Amino acid sequence: MATFKRLTKVEKGEPKVDVNMDTIMYMQRFSDHTRIYFAVPYVFVGLLTMIVKETPDEIHQVPSVP
Repeated sequence: MATFKRLTKVEKGEPKVDVNMDTIMYMQRFSDHTRIYFAVPYVFVGLLTMIVKETPDEIHQVPSVP
């Protein structure tokens, strides 16, 4: 069963997004955002990524979406 967490998305103006934690390959923290890398290829670009405001520690502490 997948584990989804609701995060605050920064790019594209979407206020919140549910992320399947089982598909995350790794997270990279920058000064003002975290880039999430997913374990799926993205044609012509490389890896599928998403930018969120939460730090990796905050992401791990967010409760799962029921």
